[in-house]
Amino acid sequence: MQITKYKVIIVLPAYNEGQAIAKVISGIINAGFNQIIVVNDGSKDNTGSIAKKAGAHVVSHIINRGVGAARFTGNKAALQLGADIIVQMDADGQHDPSDIYKIIKPIIDHRADITIGSRFLSDNKIPSSRRILNWIGNLATMIFFGIWVSDSQTGFKAFSQVAAQKLNTKKFL
Repeated sequence: MQITKYKVIIVLPAYNEGQAIAKVISGIINAGFNQIIVVNDGSKDNTGSIAKKAGAHVVSHIINRGVGAARFTGNKAALQLGADIIVQMDADGQHDPSDIYKIIKPIIDHRADITIGSRFLSDNKIPSSRRILNWIGNLATMIFFGIWVSDSQTGFKAFSQVAAQKLNTKKFL
């Protein structure tokens, strides 16, 4: 896949992920992506310093504002750095960095402006209670937006620059 002409920036919203963040960043770099923004969302541990030492650009919230605010901050920072494609991943290691290529391919091929990963397309260890809550979220997405997704609560998403610029989550923060 020809991605060298695209500036792909990975955004990791992180709250108290000091034990996992270095391994996640290392995995992303080993997968061939070296532009990483960690949004340290008011962590009380050493998430920010570990992320910086591991090679990520760190943007910090003074207090914990929640994952939605951290994603918004990360997208804004990525756009300011000139991202053509922004990939959001959870910072706890639940996503395989080698899947970044799969999630950005539809954007590179101009078939989509937003792609959403799914934890339900392969074996996973998600508890039944979370599966039920996720299904309710999927149903709400279908009712309000007319599209069925298999994992509406995933933290693994990709956005073209155009889509990221159009996102307006400010009114919800």
